[in-house]
Amino acid sequence: MLYSVGLIILLVGAVFKLFPPKKINHIYGHRTYLAMKNQDTWEVAQGISATTLIIVGIIYIIIGLMAKYVFTSITEGTQGIIFILGFLAMILYDEMYLRKIFDKQGKRK
Repeated sequence: MLYSVGLIILLVGAVFKLFPPKKINHIYGHRTYLAMKNQDTWEVAQGISATTLIIVGIIYIIIGLMAKYVFTSITEGTQGIIFILGFLAMILYDEMYLRKIFDKQGKRK
């Protein structure tokens, strides 16, 4: 299960990397409060989120394949928990990265 989800996340990350959303919108892209402050925060957020999606997708593929072929005792429920934790870690990392570069008003530090 986790490896197929990882493949989808990897593909989404690749699409975001190749075709990032150019303008701030509420449909497509990394859409958090800070990311949508202005065009500068938007562009940085899209770049970092695409990269983290690719990395997390690869990690999910590896863990999923290991769960299937090496550690067969890892259940789908456990894989689901790994998925949720990884997704939360990705969002937190992206937001911490943005907060290192921008203040709360979206201006570069």
